[in-house]
Amino acid sequence: GSLEAKGFKVSMLDCMVEGYDQEQFNANLMTYGLSMANIEARLRQMPAPDVVGMSVLFSTDLHNLYNVARVVKKVFPDTIIVVGGLHPTIYPKEIFEIDENLNASKRTVDWVIRGEGEIRLVTFLDLLKRGKIDRKGDGLVGFIDGEFFCNHQKGTIEDIDSLPFPAYHLLP
Repeated sequence: GSLEAKGFKVSMLDCMVEGYDQEQFNANLMTYGLSMANIEARLRQMPAPDVVGMSVLFSTDLHNLYNVARVVKKVFPDTIIVVGGLHPTIYPKEIFEIDENLNASKRTVDWVIRGEGEIRLVTFLDLLKRGKIDRKGDGLVGFIDGEFFCNHQKGTIEDIDSLPFPAYHLLP
């Protein structure tokens, strides 16, 4: 909703909602949601996005994050992947370390935005649209010229009523 309110064109694929009735058992973990094959098929039906944002609330969802990120990069190699959510907020460096270990030193995750993304992501994308990255950006974590940096989140949203409603109309 915050992105739409600032004029960004947004589409959404909620792999859990759309695949709520699909179970997969892998590596001693039961997950629900669209399979990687279904996700890839859905991605191939859409135009290439400039940025894909992914949220990881629970540590148990990390394997899904990396699997989906690999599929996104397979279908759209030039698309930037930005990750947020509770786990990346707490363990941003590890998000990149695990990603590199799983993918033979080739990252699929490009950026982490720590904390609440409603304002931080809008700011990040506004700058990105102009070809800029704020190395000191609030909650931004990533690499510039091969050098890792990790910024703390500087504040929180004081009045959540000031935010636009979530873009529920983008879900089926």
